[in-house]
Formats: sequence, structure tokens, C-alpha cells
Amino acid sequence: MQLGPENKKKQMIRKLLVRSNGSLLFLNPTEIHWIEAKGKYSYLHCGQNLYPVRAGIQSLEGELDPEEFIRIHRSYMVNVDSIRELKPWLKGEYRVILMDGTELTWSRNYKDRFYDFVDKLALAVPARKQLRN
Repeated sequence: MQLGPENKKKQMIRKLLVRSNGSLLFLNPTEIHWIEAKGKYSYLHCGQNLYPVRAGIQSLEGELDPEEFIRIHRSYMVNVDSIRELKPWLKGEYRVILMDGTELTWSRNYKDRFYDFVDKLALAVPARKQLRN
């Protein structure tokens, strides 16, 4: 029996294969704190380790679970479990402070994703209304 398109759920990456000191390392997406795009490469920031991958950030965005990773900037994606704090910044942008102290900018070009993200976390009152006041 073949499943129809409405019954198929896109398979998300379970492991990433990255090069590390001449070896190939199998990396769980949960180990990635954030991803940075530079040219044709994306850099996976995993604590003290940094792994270059020859894949664009848009490609990774399509492969990683959107419940775990969110695009905050044209050059950044963040593991939502790594976010410690959000601070209002300039002209509608936010500073994203990660658990390890890294600070990234949540670009206003991605503000709809920001509000959707915050609304998912809000328990009683939609956070979008509170943030706009």
C-alpha cells in the first residue's frame, strides 16, 4: 500500500556526517547549538567545536526539524533548546542570547517567525500582543 502525499511526513535528518580531524563524525542535530552561513558553507556550532559543512543554510533549514531549529537571520539558524534569553534590540530586531553566552541578532526580516515562535511558548495570552505594546 502506497501512502498518499497527505499521509507522508517529511523525514528529518537524524544524523549529520561531518569531517573532524581527518575522520568522519556522526553528529546528532540536538548537539548543534546554532548554524552560521558563510558563502557555500554552513558552520555547525556545537559547544566548543565548529564543523564546516558544504551545504547552504537554506538546504539545512529544509532538512532539520522546524520544531527544533528556527531561522532567525539570513545567516543564522538556532536550536530552540539553546536559547536562554531574547532582548529587544534596534529597529524591531532582537538579540538572542544562547545558553553558552553567544549573542546573535534576530533580524526584523524574520519577525513573523519570531512572533510565531514566541506565540508557541506563550501559555495564556498571545505574546504577539504583549510584544507590540
